[in-house]
Amino acid sequence: SFPCVQGCCLSAGTILPRATGTTSARVVSPVTPTGQPATDTRTETLVAASFLSIEGETRVHRFVRSLDTQSCDRTLLDRVAEQMGWLPGASRTLIETALARARRALDAGDRLGLAVLTIGSESYPDLLGHIIDPPIVLWVKGSVAVLHEPQVAVVGARAASPSGLMAARQVGHDLASAGLPVGGGMGG
Repeated sequence: SFPCVQGCCLSAGTILPRATGTTSARVVSPVTPTGQPATDTRTETLVAASFLSIEGETRVHRFVRSLDTQSCDRTLLDRVAEQMGWLPGASRTLIETALARARRALDAGDRLGLAVLTIGSESYPDLLGHIIDPPIVLWVKGSVAVLHEPQVAVVGARAASPSGLMAARQVGHDLASAGLPVGGGMGG
């Protein structure tokens, strides 16, 4: 659970609207930008690539980041599979499953009015693109402009103590109440 500010929350690469009076974020499935057709090959491919990552595995993200994602198409998924050393039969199954999940997520996002920012896109936060392992996609509900403003991050231990969680929640709340956008990291 991470603090929220000015109508947006960030947790595990997911940005969601803040419920009035709450400081918790929840994670949802990836989605497409509002108004962007679900058939956008670039977005669908990058969402599918994000599904190819195994929990805690960063090689897919690092490889995708090393490519020109402005003009990517579905061959990017084949290149990911080859780079990862996956067997052809297994990689085809993984890719088809990832594409099917991406299509479902994009459709759900359109229904919910959510947006996705893909790495390398104009609206993807510039500073986030410079971290070691930036997310391939960010899921957004609320103002994307908040992501381009100065902000602070509240980051802590994965196995934080109850008092540590309480302190982080209070610090995040106080900063958000002062009008600063507050983000968090790998929460869950």
